[in-house]
Amino acid sequence: MQYYIIINNEKKYFKSSKIELIGAVVKKLLIKNNINLINYLISLGFKIKKCNICNKEYNHNFYLEFDIKDNQVFISNIQYGKRTGNYNKNYCYGKNLNCPGLKMNSNSAEFISLTLNLNKNEALDYIHKNNKSPFYLINHKNYDDYKKSQSRNKKYFITKYGEEQGIYKYEDFCKKSKYSNSKQYYLDNYGDSGEDLWKQLCAKKAITLTNLINKYGVDDATIKLEHWKATCSSSNEDYIDKYGIDKGLKLINKRTSNRLISLIEKGYELIPKDKKYEYLIYSQLVWDETNYNLLIGGKAKFGVEWKKYKKENKLHLDHMISIKFGFLNMISPNIIGHIENLALVDAKVNLGKKGKCSININELIEKISKYGK
Repeated sequence: MQYYIIINNEKKYFKSSKIELIGAVVKKLLIKNNINLINYLISLGFKIKKCNICNKEYNHNFYLEFDIKDNQVFISNIQYGKRTGNYNKNYCYGKNLNCPGLKMNSNSAEFISLTLNLNKNEALDYIHKNNKSPFYLINHKNYDDYKKSQSRNKKYFITKYGEEQGIYKYEDFCKKSKYSNSKQYYLDNYGDSGEDLWKQLCAKKAITLTNLINKYGVDDATIKLEHWKATCSSSNEDYIDKYGIDKGLKLINKRTSNRLISLIEKGYELIPKDKKYEYLIYSQLVWDETNYNLLIGGKAKFGVEWKKYKKENKLHLDHMISIKFGFLNMISPNIIGHIENLALVDAKVNLGKKGKCSININELIEKISKYGK
């Protein structure tokens, strides 16, 4: 149907197949006639919002409401946001190329709070409610479902990509994770400053009172510290109680160094200091694989009531080829965490191994090759 709007005392005709599209057509008509839309609307008495971040450029993301009389269109209102009624972020959408908002993450609390006039907590609540990302706990039925969605173990990749492709992607993921958290990664990406950045990262992860306060605040830091102390050996706790947290930790580190020297003299292989963080990641990958294999094959391997038997007899779950050996010799976590590498042994025996192996790698590979046949 044909309509018209008066611009500069002249009738401008246009067609629109649907009434709800007239606003968009009028916008195009104004642009086509080299008329500045913002200036035109201001001349009609409308107040146009400016970007909440730069406060220089206008927010162009609005639609026009109108009245129609005898096929003449009269702009009656401008409405920000979507037609569904959802409030729209007040932002210039890149019209101002120097707007600081262009460098912000559009899904960050900072950007949301500025564009919607919200405080930080309200902005976070808005993000969680309006983003269906599986990385938010609020988008899951319960914590267990959320935890499963975050897992990137072997089972996740096989379920998503199939067995052959999944195993390949899982091993590639492990390789990249190991590298991205290594000292070498920082050296490769940051050059001469890489080692300093690596040391800063390690320092931030250290359990010190200062780090705990910076991360959790004074009150929560005290609770975290008490929890940490409760998990320490009695000798560590004695050091903390006697000398305080900072001096106590230094003495514990010194004692640990002396123990390491003793172990080296006795012929034990140790994880290099600059590989500690990589080792933690590798260890977690092994345990992910271990727990998965126990879930599907633990009963067949150790018996239906194996967990109860383990607890009653004070046994440990032992990796016969140790995790440390696997890490130092670059053996896949899939192999170290395989069900055929697991055994239930006396706790004292397991603690006395100190990273040694109870079988050799060739024996394990042979056992794995026969598994399930």
